[in-house]
Amino acid sequence: MKLLLAFFVVLLAGCGSWSRPNTTEAQFNSDRYMCQSQAAQLYPVQIFSSPGPTSPSYTSCRTYYGQTSCTTTPGVQYPGTQTDVNALARAASVTSCLQANGYAYSFKGQVADASPAPACTGATINGVVYSGCK
Repeated sequence: MKLLLAFFVVLLAGCGSWSRPNTTEAQFNSDRYMCQSQAAQLYPVQIFSSPGPTSPSYTSCRTYYGQTSCTTTPGVQYPGTQTDVNALARAASVTSCLQANGYAYSFKGQVADASPAPACTGATINGVVYSGCK
């Protein structure tokens, strides 16, 4: 289920635009900010840190005239990763909020109201503002 949600959120991240009839880009930005603020309160940033791998230590021994001398080189600790465990839930919450406020998401090349697809950010066609076009 999480994998499906992750795919859905990534799919929406840069493949289209949000629109709602008779909405300006400024109104969309305001609505999106409101949705992002609500999502941040519901799903605050929660960082999970996991340590990186450690390479094995290496011991080298030499014997000279009956005396053995060993040198151990410690392993190397590689950087770990940090993940915001609430990132997907926050993104899904923003999506739900925008949809609840009447916005529809259209993929590039798909036109919800049969108008020509916009070519630039903030284009308004037939009273529909398109944001995020690339």
